[in-house]
Order: sequence, then structure tokens, then C-alpha cells
Amino acid sequence: MPACPKPWPASGGTPRPKANRRRKRVAATAAIIQQLLAPIQDDLRGKRDRALILVGFAGALRRSELAAIRVERLEKTDRGLRLTIPQTKGPQTESVVVPLPYGQTSCVRCAR
Repeated sequence: MPACPKPWPASGGTPRPKANRRRKRVAATAAIIQQLLAPIQDDLRGKRDRALILVGFAGALRRSELAAIRVERLEKTDRGLRLTIPQTKGPQTESVVVPLPYGQTSCVRCAR
């Protein structure tokens, strides 16, 4: 009777070759966000870009969630903005409310 093949590692799936392993990325900090915002122009397009970067940072949003933002889903509060996202990667059946607080480094209101 032939021997049984060896099972894959406990991590599951086929292991990646060393050359194709993903590198860990550095998390964005307030300093990195400020560096991203610095070269953006002060026209209408630049204000939109700044707002999207700050909303994504303050709300820890994914690209798909940023792309799905609509103005009518933003609600102004005393402490900042409240964003309602209809579908996220997590709960698929209900919408998620994301608070976007006003702050020193990630103030969406100050995206000028």
C-alpha cells in the first residue's frame, strides 16, 4: 500500500514561495497623512481629495467603503460627522454607522 502524502502546514492552503511572500506595510499615522495632504492643491478637486483621505483615515474605511460614500449619508453632529455605510465587508445585512470626530490631525471639517 502506498504511503499517504504529507499534509500542508496548519495555516491551510499552499505555502507561498519565498520570492512571492507579501511584505508587511507600515500603518498610516497622522504624520504620514499630513505628508500626503501637503502637496494637494487648494482647488475643488484638491478639497475633495483631502476630504476623502481624512474620512478614510478617521473612519478606518476600506477603498470600497470610501467609493460608496454619498453626501446624503453624512449627518452633522456636535462632535463631528456621522457616516452611514449601507454595506460593509463585515455585517452584510445591516448598515453601519461610522463616527468621524473633529480632531487636531484628522479633522474632516478642516480639509482646506
